[in-house]
Amino acid sequence: MSRGPGHVQCGIAAAFAEEPNRAFRVCELAAIVYAGEPIAKRHLNTVDRALRRLAPQIGLIPLRSRITAKKRPWANKWVRLGRAIPSFAEINAEIG
Repeated sequence: MSRGPGHVQCGIAAAFAEEPNRAFRVCELAAIVYAGEPIAKRHLNTVDRALRRLAPQIGLIPLRSRITAKKRPWANKWVRLGRAIPSFAEINAEIG
């Protein structure tokens, strides 16, 4: 039985509460949740799993955007429902 949201879900919710109009990538949220630690694949997986459980509760949807990296040509960005969904150009500009 769950004891409530853990530190990862609380960190994600706080990030979206602080910047409700921003779209976050999983690696950006992992850097926020695990501040000061080197981000490993296990951190990314944990944040992704927490996002999928938390998304319906706080109204998040995943978007896919094209990036230029050869190994990973697509990236998931999470945005809050009710926000104007950004175009691919806006998402790619945020990725840089």
